[in-house]
Amino acid sequence: MLAGAIYHFVTSVSAANEIAIGLATPSPTGITLKLWTTHDSAFDILGAWSINDEKYYIHADYLLHDFSKFRVNESKMPFYYGIGFRIKEEENEDTTLGMRIPFGIAYFMQSAPFEVFGELGPRVDVTPQTNFGLDIMIGIRFRINPMQ
Repeated sequence: MLAGAIYHFVTSVSAANEIAIGLATPSPTGITLKLWTTHDSAFDILGAWSINDEKYYIHADYLLHDFSKFRVNESKMPFYYGIGFRIKEEENEDTTLGMRIPFGIAYFMQSAPFEVFGELGPRVDVTPQTNFGLDIMIGIRFRINPMQ
Protein backbone atom coordinates (compact mmCIF):
# COMPACT_ATOMS: atom_id res chain seq x y z
CA MET A 1 0.00 0.00 0.00
CA LEU A 2 2.82 2.44 0.88
CA ALA A 3 4.60 1.56 -2.37
CA GLY A 4 1.42 2.36 -4.30
CA ALA A 5 1.08 5.74 -2.58
CA ILE A 6 4.73 6.58 -3.32
CA TYR A 7 4.31 5.52 -6.96
CA HIS A 8 1.18 7.69 -7.32
CA PHE A 9 2.97 10.66 -5.73
CA VAL A 10 6.05 10.39 -7.98
CA THR A 11 4.07 9.92 -11.20
CA SER A 12 1.66 12.76 -10.42
CA VAL A 13 4.52 15.15 -9.59
CA SER A 14 6.44 14.27 -12.73
CA ALA A 15 3.28 14.73 -14.82
CA ALA A 16 2.94 18.35 -13.72
CA ASN A 17 6.67 18.90 -14.27
CA GLU A 18 7.13 21.94 -11.99
CA ILE A 19 9.18 22.01 -8.83
CA ALA A 20 9.99 25.10 -6.76
CA ILE A 21 12.57 25.48 -4.01
CA GLY A 22 13.19 28.40 -1.69
CA LEU A 23 13.19 29.91 1.78
CA ALA A 24 10.42 30.80 4.23
CA THR A 25 10.50 32.86 7.42
CA PRO A 26 9.84 33.81 10.30
CA SER A 27 7.81 31.03 11.96
CA PRO A 28 8.91 28.48 10.98
CA THR A 29 12.09 29.44 9.13
CA GLY A 30 13.47 26.87 6.73
CA ILE A 31 13.85 25.47 3.24
CA THR A 32 10.64 24.95 1.29
CA LEU A 33 10.00 22.58 -1.61
CA LYS A 34 6.81 22.73 -3.69
CA LEU A 35 5.93 19.81 -5.99
CA TRP A 36 3.06 20.46 -8.37
CA THR A 37 0.76 17.51 -9.11
CA THR A 38 -1.71 19.32 -11.41
CA HIS A 39 -2.25 22.88 -12.64
CA ASP A 40 -3.95 23.82 -9.36
CA SER A 41 -2.67 21.35 -6.72
CA ALA A 42 0.71 20.81 -5.11
CA PHE A 43 2.54 19.29 -2.17
CA ASP A 44 4.50 21.78 -0.06
CA ILE A 45 7.22 20.56 2.30
CA LEU A 46 9.22 22.70 4.71
CA GLY A 47 12.21 21.56 6.72
CA ALA A 48 14.11 23.44 9.40
CA TRP A 49 16.82 22.33 11.78
CA SER A 50 19.39 23.59 14.24
CA ILE A 51 22.74 21.85 14.46
CA ASN A 52 23.71 23.55 17.73
CA ASP A 53 20.45 22.89 19.60
CA GLU A 54 19.74 19.43 18.11
CA LYS A 55 16.18 20.17 17.02
CA TYR A 56 14.21 19.93 13.78
CA TYR A 57 10.86 20.84 12.28
CA ILE A 58 9.10 19.39 9.22
CA HIS A 59 5.69 20.07 7.76
CA ALA A 60 4.04 18.70 4.64
CA ASP A 61 0.84 20.11 3.16
CA TYR A 62 -1.43 19.31 0.24
CA LEU A 63 -2.51 22.62 -1.33
CA LEU A 64 -5.24 23.63 -3.77
CA HIS A 65 -4.86 26.90 -5.71
CA ASP A 66 -7.65 29.17 -6.97
CA PHE A 67 -6.25 31.32 -9.80
CA SER A 68 -9.55 33.14 -10.39
CA LYS A 69 -9.65 35.19 -7.13
CA PHE A 70 -7.17 37.91 -8.10
CA ARG A 71 -6.27 39.44 -11.50
CA VAL A 72 -2.77 40.91 -11.80
CA ASN A 73 -1.94 41.93 -15.37
CA GLU A 74 -0.05 39.05 -17.02
CA SER A 75 1.18 37.49 -13.76
CA LYS A 76 -0.72 34.99 -11.61
CA MET A 77 -1.76 35.46 -7.99
CA PRO A 78 -3.68 32.49 -6.60
CA PHE A 79 -5.33 32.11 -3.23
CA TYR A 80 -4.40 28.70 -1.83
CA TYR A 81 -5.53 26.47 1.02
CA GLY A 82 -4.92 22.95 2.19
CA ILE A 83 -4.31 20.45 4.94
CA GLY A 84 -1.15 18.91 6.30
CA PHE A 85 0.83 17.65 9.26
CA ARG A 86 3.88 18.74 11.23
CA ILE A 87 6.60 17.13 13.31
CA LYS A 88 8.75 19.08 15.73
CA GLU A 89 11.49 17.73 17.97
CA GLU A 90 13.66 19.61 20.41
CA GLU A 91 16.54 18.36 22.51
CA ASN A 92 15.39 16.73 25.78
CA GLU A 93 11.69 17.10 24.88
CA ASP A 94 9.04 14.79 23.44
CA THR A 95 8.36 14.85 19.72
CA THR A 96 5.39 17.05 18.83
CA LEU A 97 2.95 15.85 16.16
CA GLY A 98 0.16 17.96 14.79
CA MET A 99 -2.14 19.03 11.96
CA ARG A 100 -2.07 22.24 9.92
CA ILE A 101 -4.68 24.02 7.80
CA PRO A 102 -2.59 26.49 5.78
CA PHE A 103 -3.93 29.22 3.50
CA GLY A 104 -2.30 32.12 1.75
CA ILE A 105 -1.62 34.11 -1.39
CA ALA A 106 1.16 33.48 -3.89
CA TYR A 107 2.45 35.77 -6.62
CA PHE A 108 4.01 34.11 -9.68
CA MET A 109 6.27 36.60 -11.44
CA GLN A 110 5.75 36.68 -15.19
CA SER A 111 9.19 38.12 -16.00
CA ALA A 112 11.21 35.76 -13.76
CA PRO A 113 10.79 32.17 -12.50
CA PHE A 114 9.99 33.14 -8.90
CA GLU A 115 7.03 32.71 -6.57
CA VAL A 116 6.58 35.03 -3.58
CA PHE A 117 4.08 33.93 -0.94
CA GLY A 118 2.50 34.78 2.39
CA GLU A 119 0.85 32.09 4.49
CA LEU A 120 -1.06 31.60 7.71
CA GLY A 121 -1.21 28.08 9.13
CA PRO A 122 -3.54 27.44 12.06
CA ARG A 123 -2.40 24.26 13.76
CA VAL A 124 -3.28 21.86 16.51
CA ASP A 125 -0.66 19.63 18.10
CA VAL A 126 -2.02 16.31 19.31
CA THR A 127 1.01 14.80 21.06
CA PRO A 128 2.53 14.91 23.61
CA GLN A 129 -0.25 17.31 24.64
CA THR A 130 -2.97 19.24 22.83
CA ASN A 131 -1.82 22.72 21.86
CA PHE A 132 -3.13 25.30 19.38
CA GLY A 133 -0.98 27.75 17.47
CA LEU A 134 -0.47 29.72 14.28
CA ASP A 135 2.38 29.50 11.79
CA ILE A 136 3.04 32.77 9.92
CA MET A 137 5.33 32.70 6.91
CA ILE A 138 6.52 34.79 4.01
CA GLY A 139 8.86 33.33 1.45
CA ILE A 140 10.23 33.08 -2.03
CA ARG A 141 10.76 30.06 -4.28
CA PHE A 142 12.70 29.57 -7.50
CA ARG A 143 10.46 27.76 -10.00
CA ILE A 144 12.11 25.00 -12.04
CA ASN A 145 10.40 24.35 -15.37
CA PRO A 146 7.44 26.68 -14.60
CA MET A 147 3.97 25.78 -15.85
CA GLN A 148 2.40 28.43 -18.10
